[in-house]
Amino acid sequence: MRRYVVVLDNIVIDKASVKSGQNSEQTVMMCRCVNVGLFVSGDLRRDVIVSFLRRDDGLVTMISFPGASLKRVSPDERSISFFLLKAIDTVMETEKGETRVLDNGIVVERTTLETLLERWGTDTLYITREEVDSWPDFRGGHLEGTFLYAPDMELKNAMGLPSRTSPARFILELNVLSDRAAECQ
Repeated sequence: MRRYVVVLDNIVIDKASVKSGQNSEQTVMMCRCVNVGLFVSGDLRRDVIVSFLRRDDGLVTMISFPGASLKRVSPDERSISFFLLKAIDTVMETEKGETRVLDNGIVVERTTLETLLERWGTDTLYITREEVDSWPDFRGGHLEGTFLYAPDMELKNAMGLPSRTSPARFILELNVLSDRAAECQ
């Protein structure tokens, strides 16, 4: 299982922009992350989860698109942005410690970062770091773990990965590396 987590300062999306197709740069970036993370040749990567995490006064809000259970989401920006809008609306109604699964399989939760790190404890944890400029050698196996695109976050037990120009590029490069590693087996 590969989990991509994009850490954001805020998640802003509004209905008028989504309806008109004039999404903000952040919404476009989030849609691209879901697209490159999950969609491949007309199908879904069932072994991938794309999540967006927002830190807020000791809590985190996370919206996850799990490839294994996602339904009725197509790869186009408009479709993904409508589902993001629905997820954001659900976040507003979600209490601390609560997890909600929407009818399309998207998961929304409010918890603490510590709780998430404990849950991911068995995963290999990777995080973007400015000082890292090359990818580790992932040959010899299927690429698994939790991959955080979080340029301003420090985690002690995380392995460093190169920070790319955008989260979507980061996810795309990791998917390509994973595909190549799988071909080498």
